[in-house]
Amino acid sequence: MKFMVLWHSLVVESYRAFFVRLADLLSAEVVMISPQQGSELGFQKVECQPSHEVVSASVNLYPVKTWRYHTQIILYRNLTKIFQAFAKPKHDKKIVFCAAEPFSLTALYIWFRAAFQLRSFSFILLGCQNFDKPYPLLLRLVRRFMYGRANAIAAIGPHQQDLLRKTGYKGPIFDFPLWFESKRFHYIDQTEAKTKLSQDYPFDMESILIGFIGPFNQQKGIMDLLQCVESYADKWPAKIQLFLVGKGELEEQVKRKAHRLRTLGIEVICPGHLPMDALPLFYASLDILVMPSRTQAEIIEQFGRVVIEGEACGCLAIGSDCGHIPYLLEGPKRVFKEGHLKSMFDVMSVAIKESVDGSTEARQQRAQKSFASYSDQRLAERFAETLRTLGD
Repeated sequence: MKFMVLWHSLVVESYRAFFVRLADLLSAEVVMISPQQGSELGFQKVECQPSHEVVSASVNLYPVKTWRYHTQIILYRNLTKIFQAFAKPKHDKKIVFCAAEPFSLTALYIWFRAAFQLRSFSFILLGCQNFDKPYPLLLRLVRRFMYGRANAIAAIGPHQQDLLRKTGYKGPIFDFPLWFESKRFHYIDQTEAKTKLSQDYPFDMESILIGFIGPFNQQKGIMDLLQCVESYADKWPAKIQLFLVGKGELEEQVKRKAHRLRTLGIEVICPGHLPMDALPLFYASLDILVMPSRTQAEIIEQFGRVVIEGEACGCLAIGSDCGHIPYLLEGPKRVFKEGHLKSMFDVMSVAIKESVDGSTEARQQRAQKSFASYSDQRLAERFAETLRTLGD
């Protein structure tokens, strides 16, 4: 078997490491095609460098120049020689995974490239969209064409699967949730994490530490969280402290609200971005991670990776009922109505009380459950099994 993946997210090493693991599981040649430059976790731009995880002769990484107009309109350049090499030998089973939506011009371009140079191959697309948009006629025609050409579509959640069926796809769909990098995100003792971070950040070791990580914008709900904390400032069941990681268009508003909360006796830490190596300590230091995303006209939360990363490190996660978030949480008592401050307060209060009485064992069990469900190791095993049966 030979497997090719084209994905703009391969600029991030944790994505590349997943497919290196996949190569070992399949005992197959894996070709990864990535833009030379892209966005890491939606924040800063990064150059795609050779991954330290690429140690097998069966794995090849090709950072190529791209022309990008939109996430779904990325044209990869200089692919001819890569596809020529991938085409040999002719008798090998070949799978091309184009991590793009069925309506995207990227998917159309890569399918025609594969059809011209490979002739015999299986083609997989990625379904991330979780609500139907009024696409222009051209994109609807592209989607219809690709629905007839895709051998399977990997959907990151049940909403995506429902939408694929609603819009006319009749082929195979398989579950393909996002993952966390288990070498990076794993259980860390909370006291140890706080002690290490306290060298740079003024923790109150006795307070319940509540965290947020993501862009400071309307869709991620950062202002809802801050308004909730302010509105119920004198009603929290224990002393709390906020740890807010990120930047964005609402940064000045966040700073003003943080100043207001400090006058009410609630300390707020706003370090901006944290380096990737510090994120496991950030998650492990938290008692509660909040993901208060809100539905916007152009986007509904598609997954919620920070939830699985946080729980992998042991913290308790709560979030809104926006998009895929409820599927990642421990149950209904962890979910509040998006944009509803009283609902957020009620769910957060329960979580605070549990954190006050919480045990190290509960944090360890949470990390183990997250590993079993969403680690790169477990999901690579599931994906490998799917690929073995594709086209049989």
